[in-house]
Amino acid sequence: MENKEYQNKQKLQEPEILSPKSVNEKVAGDKYLKNKDGVIGPVIGSVIVIILIVLGGIYYWNTIVSKEMQENPIETQESSLEEIEASIDADLSELDSELNIELDQIEAEFNNETSI
Repeated sequence: MENKEYQNKQKLQEPEILSPKSVNEKVAGDKYLKNKDGVIGPVIGSVIVIILIVLGGIYYWNTIVSKEMQENPIETQESSLEEIEASIDADLSELDSELNIELDQIEAEFNNETSI
């Protein structure tokens, strides 16, 4: 029994020495680190680069837009309530007169057709 304990202690104390070939075999055996062709790394790198380029473009676009907004602020038209009401009334009276003219033309055409 003491002999088995001694052997177990001996196994725990001795580090396992791996050759570079055995290390590569263990890493290559892991499905998540490498596929058959070994192209996962470059694909992930390319995706990261594309994402960085897109984010840089969005940042650049936002800085341009914000500069334009600072240089050319939207001019607000401040009108009094009376001016707005006068404008609406003028538009309504113009529309009313146009509709009356068209209605008169339709009535005239109708009267001409019924008299024939």
